[in-house]
Amino acid sequence: MMQLRRYQERIVEDVGTSNALIVLPTGSGKTFVAAEIIRNQLSLHKEAVGGSRIAIFIVPSRALVEQQAVALASWTNLRVAKYCGGRKTPSTMMFDILVATPCSFLSLQDQFEMLSWMKVCICVLDEVHHTQKNHPYRTIASSIEQNSAIHTIQIIGLTASLVYDMEQEDIQKSLNNLLVSLRIHCICSPTENELKSEGYHPQAQIIDRANSSVVHVGIPKDKLFDRLKSGRASKVEKMVFQVVRDMEAEAYRFFDDFESPLARKSSDWEEYAVKLSAKKIMADDDDSIFFKKLGDIYVALRLLADGIHNEEDEEITLAWMKTQHVLTGIDDSWGARLSESSQRLHLFVLEYNFRRFFQIRKQLMEATGQAIIFVEKRITARIVSEYLEQDEDMQRKGIITGYVTAAADGSEMTPQEVKERINRFRSGKMHILVATAVVEEGLDVPNVKIVVLFDLIHNSVVLCQRFGRARDIQPKIIVLNERSGRSIDDLQLAKEDQNNVIENIFRNKSRPNYEPNQLSAVDYTADKSREKVAFNRFLLDECGMNKRPSAVLNEFKDKTKGRLKKSFVPDIESTFLCTLEYTSLLRKEGFNACDVGSSKKDAERKCALKVLSRLRSVLSKDYLSITPAVGVLFCPHR
Repeated sequence: MMQLRRYQERIVEDVGTSNALIVLPTGSGKTFVAAEIIRNQLSLHKEAVGGSRIAIFIVPSRALVEQQAVALASWTNLRVAKYCGGRKTPSTMMFDILVATPCSFLSLQDQFEMLSWMKVCICVLDEVHHTQKNHPYRTIASSIEQNSAIHTIQIIGLTASLVYDMEQEDIQKSLNNLLVSLRIHCICSPTENELKSEGYHPQAQIIDRANSSVVHVGIPKDKLFDRLKSGRASKVEKMVFQVVRDMEAEAYRFFDDFESPLARKSSDWEEYAVKLSAKKIMADDDDSIFFKKLGDIYVALRLLADGIHNEEDEEITLAWMKTQHVLTGIDDSWGARLSESSQRLHLFVLEYNFRRFFQIRKQLMEATGQAIIFVEKRITARIVSEYLEQDEDMQRKGIITGYVTAAADGSEMTPQEVKERINRFRSGKMHILVATAVVEEGLDVPNVKIVVLFDLIHNSVVLCQRFGRARDIQPKIIVLNERSGRSIDDLQLAKEDQNNVIENIFRNKSRPNYEPNQLSAVDYTADKSREKVAFNRFLLDECGMNKRPSAVLNEFKDKTKGRLKKSFVPDIESTFLCTLEYTSLLRKEGFNACDVGSSKKDAERKCALKVLSRLRSVLSKDYLSITPAVGVLFCPHR
């Protein structure tokens, strides 16, 4: 039978039934501590009035749902259910612990009465530092707080690093805000001696920064097309743009009505070419290849346009063209000018020194064990992975590479594909995993010897999480880029300052005073700003509100990070009764409406119009000098 280490037992005892933040380094057993606290709470509430209670364990990503569910089940021997986007709703609500992502849980809670907060005795927020950001964790914390007057729920926050700030004063403020938002009573963290006495030793990480480059981050003074127009564009930018222009000139041969998409937003460029390629495929025409390549060169131009105008962006752009073979197969049959400009760029790509790619290839060829390469963008993950996959020396050595990104809207990966690739990496069938932030939290692979930081690290939380993925006894961290003013040394100092602040609170048992339903000043300002923007964008457009009220209310909800609860009950004579409620962190009292319609859609439309009208009336007092009349909105074009 597994047993807690002494520092884990001490933390469980110190926490008791209080709201607590538990700060433990990666690999030191945060989940097992939480599991024991959950087991204690469920035991206390086993004979509760109104039936037994359940525990909720919230994780920030789909990838962690399975892992934490298995760990909790093995430790507690209790019934554990799991739910996240892409999964079927649990077939039965008979469980003791539910592991879920935040949005999925909130969705389930709206559907099932047994998941109301009145049925919950404890809620664990894994990677609790997300509560500080514009994140669904904040919605959950606020929802618990609204019910605190009639029902007490223990809140446990788990993390290895609490705040994102660099300066000690800012760290203290952010930590206080976190304590306030979760109504925390204590912070528990083991001492270094406690960890060492129990056999946990911080990993002696080797940090290789010999080939790192300092990157100055900031908004470019001018945009790509302004630089091209004024002659200030780089050589790469000029060459890529010339190929785009030459390809567009040839595109008129295939479609008389071809229109360059460059005046649109950059994310639309490739899609336009893909649609034209599809038309040619339907016509059984080999010319679809032309538009496939046009789409690929649009991607290259987008990488330059959306970047911050530095060598790193150019390196990724050229690597994209190399891995996708964008410039091969273009000859005089597609026009002499296009052939000339593409060959010039192709030669440049072949002779280019891919600095970061060369460094990681060299290190990985010599390494034993597995490696994770962290990147910032989804497309970068694909490019780096395919670059390494196509390397002949790595192929001969049998090194298998893959990549994962968040399975979100606009992503080419499904949740099932993400799960399968992570499992392949865990099992050792994949040696190198290129990943975005989707695996930086909680992914446990004991044989990971190398972690590569391909892109910039912006704060100590990300640094701590990514360093923590190197789980070998003697791991190696390879740093390829460092942000000016936020070097690895700077971030490690910020983490030490954070530890000192936590130590002070822990030793002195001091915490800020707070009132129920109090929002921190930082959160309040951010929420007010979002609400004002949403008010101006959605609630001042009377015609839009009357024509599509349900859609407008959903857009308002998304912008303000609010919640919509709706229910339908069949009414007399084939009608439906709809109940709709909007709440947000600022508007916790809620805006309710009920109405009857000939269909669910009709009933919801009428309710949405009432809620929008009331929202507009109340918010006008904050954001307008003239308050409109309450009631159904008038639209002269209705």
